[in-house]
Amino acid sequence: MTRPAALRVRLGGQPLEVWDGAVHALRVVRRLSLPAVCELVLRGPGPLPAQPGDPLGVEDAHGGPAVFTGEVSAVGVEFLAGGTREVRVRAYDPLQRLRRRQTAQVRAGQNLRSLAEELAAGLGLGVQLDVPALTRTWSAQVRQSDFDVLRRLSERSGRAFRVQGGTLDFMGPAGDGTVTTLRLGQNLLEVHVQRGADPADDAVEVRGWNALTVQAVQGRAGAGGGARQIVGVPAENDEEAQWLAQAELDWRAGAAHTCRGVSAGDPRLMPGSGVRLENLGDGLDDDFVLTEVTHRVEAGLGFVTEFSSAPPPSPAPPVPGATLGVVSQVDDPETLGRVRVTLPAQGDLESGWLHVLSLAAGPDRGLMLLPDVGDTVLVLLPAGDGSSGVVLGGLYGAAGMPDSGIEGGSTRRYTLRTAAGQQVVLDAAAGVLRLEDGQGSAVELTPEGLRVHACKRLVLEAPGQEVLIRGERINFERA
Repeated sequence: MTRPAALRVRLGGQPLEVWDGAVHALRVVRRLSLPAVCELVLRGPGPLPAQPGDPLGVEDAHGGPAVFTGEVSAVGVEFLAGGTREVRVRAYDPLQRLRRRQTAQVRAGQNLRSLAEELAAGLGLGVQLDVPALTRTWSAQVRQSDFDVLRRLSERSGRAFRVQGGTLDFMGPAGDGTVTTLRLGQNLLEVHVQRGADPADDAVEVRGWNALTVQAVQGRAGAGGGARQIVGVPAENDEEAQWLAQAELDWRAGAAHTCRGVSAGDPRLMPGSGVRLENLGDGLDDDFVLTEVTHRVEAGLGFVTEFSSAPPPSPAPPVPGATLGVVSQVDDPETLGRVRVTLPAQGDLESGWLHVLSLAAGPDRGLMLLPDVGDTVLVLLPAGDGSSGVVLGGLYGAAGMPDSGIEGGSTRRYTLRTAAGQQVVLDAAAGVLRLEDGQGSAVELTPEGLRVHACKRLVLEAPGQEVLIRGERINFERA
């Protein structure tokens, strides 16, 4: 099979014509917010045409936008029956490099624009972003590649992206503004159109909380009276919750009216571009924004383009988790009783300032016991990825408790102890309540009586008030 004149392929920086064999198949798959992949099948003799890392480009022979620009990731060789040699070349666009980079790190004060510019610069790409970007106070990249972080933040901002013409290009549900007309019976070979319930009057309400500030947040998009409620969503503030609601509303609108089809090969079709379908009849003619495009060249088939406007699956909600932490700082600059912790299981990242769970916490009351620097604690991660957290409490670990209070198989004693040795002991087994200062002085209440023991000068005073000592006998002894 000969290569259609509509496409030109450059492999290893050279036009494919320099190779002795023939193109048996070519497939370019592009989806919004995913790396594009190009698969090339070559048959014939000659040296291998490419090695991993070589550039591979597929161009519009008529000078339109590039169909694919990337680098070879794998080359396979297969010998078929009859001795024919088949070389399979697979390449990805630059976004695949972001998938390969996975480093635990803190991203403080970043938003979609700053993150995109940082990552794109490493790929030699520019950035085009059509909306303001919400700034994240503090977030952690844990068990995520650079690509995962970019895609998640993009989705939360209601944007999809692609690489086109040396630019990391972001767009909303309206796409890039281009429209290509496809007419059934002419350049549109087959098509399936699906219409669901009209969501125009629907609304979405998002409710959640910010673990870093311990505040509830909510946002709403749409003008409908009744709203689809999404609850328990980690979000920094009401503005982000509103963006999340709008992103969900846009996704539902896109999923309600979709198309998929096959057209004569057209390099102009790409994810994010628009198509106008005509000659469908029955009022089905309409405009769509494509989310997935596959350009396919095969023996006996020629050059065709498969397309779809169905949105990708809605992002799965985050799964809360917990992890080990070691307190690194306690001097909260805002004196809110927060601490910072390093996370050993997550690359020793240091968290932002986290609130600490406290018993009976409330206005001007509660048990105010903060962990100290070096203490091991358990940290709740509402978003599951270290972006926010709450310290649930301390863990003794292998060292064990200084006094577990277990007697006879039951917990009979409770102790509150400071690092300086001050402690309060409530011993239910002995019926004793004991208060110690760590220097030898103590107050002890027992079934037999009350004992005050002072290792230093003992002062009883009530300035301006009566002092009353009452008892059947009052004895004073020199010690």
